[in-house]
Amino acid sequence: PLRAPSASSGSAPSGLKTQDSGLHPTNVMPALIDAALTGCTMGEMTQAMADVYGRYSGGPEW
Repeated sequence: PLRAPSASSGSAPSGLKTQDSGLHPTNVMPALIDAALTGCTMGEMTQAMADVYGRYSGGPEW
């Protein structure tokens, strides 16, 4: 069974977007914990971090 969309669906975890955690190289763990406690999914948290930091697109050149 699939999980129903969370109440925060459509909005990124606010701690990652509005606090300095996403704007400066500081510890993002408190913002991630707050997001988890408010019911954000792992995908929502991952997307919020990708919006702030971007996605890794490199890889080893074989």
